[in-house]
Amino acid sequence: LASKSLPCTPEKLLETLRPSGSPTRVSGTKVVSDVNFTDVDCAGLCKVDKSLVCKGFWEAIGKVGRICLPRRSGKTYNLTQLLLFFSSSLELGKLENIPNSALSSDDLGAQAVSEMDVASLCRKKRECLFKDSLLLTKYPGFFKDHFMKYPVLYISLSKCQGASFGIFLKSLGNTLAGVAQKWVEEMEITHAQVLDRARYSFEQLKSELELHHKSRSLPASQMAEHAELTQSLFQAISTFIAKQFGQYLLLIDEYDIPFISIHLAKWSDEDKQAALDVMKALFQDMLK
Repeated sequence: LASKSLPCTPEKLLETLRPSGSPTRVSGTKVVSDVNFTDVDCAGLCKVDKSLVCKGFWEAIGKVGRICLPRRSGKTYNLTQLLLFFSSSLELGKLENIPNSALSSDDLGAQAVSEMDVASLCRKKRECLFKDSLLLTKYPGFFKDHFMKYPVLYISLSKCQGASFGIFLKSLGNTLAGVAQKWVEEMEITHAQVLDRARYSFEQLKSELELHHKSRSLPASQMAEHAELTQSLFQAISTFIAKQFGQYLLLIDEYDIPFISIHLAKWSDEDKQAALDVMKALFQDMLK
C-alpha cells in the first residue's frame, strides 16, 4: 500500500502483540502447545484474544513493516489473523479447521448452513472467528470498515530450504506456485470475471504456472539454469492481483527461513551466493 500517516508507532504495534501490552481475553480450558488462529472456541482450546493487533497493524504500518518477535511468540498466529480479517478472498485453505456445525445458531440452522454458497460459507466462518472478539466489541466501526475489504497476498516461506541449491530452488518455486494456483482456482470457484485490463496478466500467470509444472520434472542439478523462474512467477502473481484488484497487502511469513537455510547449508560458496542472489532479487520485487 502507499505510504500513509502513522497515528501510532511500530512500538505501539508491538504492544498489541504482547499479552502484557494490550487488553486480552482468554477463552477455553484445554491447554495445548500449539494453537492455530482458526481453531474455533467451540473446540475448548485455551486461546488469547489478540484481535486488536488488526487495528494496531493498520495504524502503525506504512509502506513496509516488519514484525520481529522471538520464536513461539505468535508471529504466524497474528499474520493468519491479519489475513483472515483484511482479505477479501475466500481463503478456503485457512478455514478447513472450522466445522460447519460451528456456524449453527438460533438464527442460522444446520439446513441454512448446508445450503450456503462457498463465498457465504467462508464469510460466516471468518465472522465466527471474530465473534465477541475485543476488536469487534471495542471498535465495531473499524471492524465494519475493514473486515474482508482488501486483496491480501500471503506467502509463507517456511518450506523454502533444501539439501542442495537445486532442491532449495524447487521448494521456493513450489511455494510460489501454490500461491499462484490459489488465485487461479479462486477466480474459477467464484466465477469472477477477469477485468479487461487484467486479462493478459491472468493468462501470463497461468503460463508461468505451466512453466513451473514442467520444471518440476527436471533433476535438482539442472534447476540452477532456471533460477529466474521463481522471480518471474512472483512477478506474474503480483501483476495480476494489481491489475485485477488494485493495490494489495503483502504478508510474508517465516521470511528468515530461506536465509537461515542458506547460511547453515553445506553447499559450495558459489551455490550459497547464487541462492542469496535469488532471494535478494525476489525480495526486491516484493518490497519495491
